[in-house]
Amino acid sequence: DITPDQLQAHLARLLPLMASYERGLLNGVAFYQQVLVHFNLTPSSYPFDDYRRHWCGALVRSPAMEVLFEQVLAARRVCILSNTNDLHWMYTAEQFNLIQRAEVTLTSYECGLFKPEPAIYRLALERFEIKDPATALFIDDKPENVAAAVGVGMTASFVHESEARTRARLEEVGVLSSP
Repeated sequence: DITPDQLQAHLARLLPLMASYERGLLNGVAFYQQVLVHFNLTPSSYPFDDYRRHWCGALVRSPAMEVLFEQVLAARRVCILSNTNDLHWMYTAEQFNLIQRAEVTLTSYECGLFKPEPAIYRLALERFEIKDPATALFIDDKPENVAAAVGVGMTASFVHESEARTRARLEEVGVLSSP
């Protein structure tokens, strides 16, 4: 058994490994193998399928956000820039049927860059074929990522706080119509 404080310490030591994973320096299987070593586990004591279920279990549906996403898809071109890893990305595609409906996507694990690094936003603008950054609306749940987007010229950007607040902001900037 492990105490919450011990778990917190273990997870803190995993942060550099997680950063490597989300930059694509490790794939899901390699990261899993490192987790086994870190926690002194074996594949028989902690099978990959159990690990994947636990690792992806943090990703939960938000029906209200799914409706909002549908409305934005109907109104505008949608591109996705995400700090993520291969297992989370595949799980999200399988379970939520949202990301594959975006016109273009760019993930940290594909390009080796990570928000809030300015280079990932510049690459996203290029990949998404957006010539004027001021025409791009960037929404993120982390203020530092939004600040970095604004720093490369995506001035119509804001922090996602809740479905209701994001809906209101989308109405304010003219992406959605007020009811």
